[in-house]
Order: sequence, then C-alpha cells, then structure tokens
Amino acid sequence: MSILLLAALIFPLQHAPAKAVKPSKQARHPTTVKKSAAVGGISNDRASEIEGALVKAGYLDRNSGRWDALAAAAMKRYQADHHWQTKYVPDARALIALGLGPADDTSGHQPLQ
Repeated sequence: MSILLLAALIFPLQHAPAKAVKPSKQARHPTTVKKSAAVGGISNDRASEIEGALVKAGYLDRNSGRWDALAAAAMKRYQADHHWQTKYVPDARALIALGLGPADDTSGHQPLQ
C-alpha cells in the first residue's frame, strides 16, 4: 500500500464546513403587510363596513376604519351571543347576519336577528 493511501485511511481529509446561506430579505420577512391591510387580512374599507354594522348592532362604540383589537373583540362578542364559534375575524355566517353578505342575493332573506 502506498503511503498516501495509508495516510488517507488513517487521517481522512476534513472538509471545510459548508457556508450558511443567508435567506433573502423577502424570505426573512414573509409576513410583510401592506398599509391598506390590517389584522386578519381585512382591508380598511371592508373593516369599516364591518365595524359600521357592529356599531349599528350595538357591539362597538365607534368605527375606527381598521380591523383592530376592539373590532375583533366586538366580533367575538357578536358571534358568542349568537352561539357560534368565536373568531377574531368574521366568518360568512356573521357577515350575512350583519347584512354584509353577497350583494347579488335575490333570495329575499333578511339578516338573522
């Protein structure tokens, strides 16, 4: 056996550790939210509509125009009072009951009371 082969078996080559690849800026911050969107992905325009309905229903004192902690808490109370699953963002049933369902509803159904 040659000396080099014997040395390679006794003292295996040590490889330099692989360099850690830094994630791109976009990968490090994938949850960047536009200013027009708020918590739960609800746009400020839609939040204003929902808040207006919650004010009208007596669950919210004012319409802030954005989906914030007060709006989310009001929605949770509204859903709990109707014995529905409580969520921080409105589900379809809550939106329909608040009169914010599809605009093309021609069934003649009134919002749930």
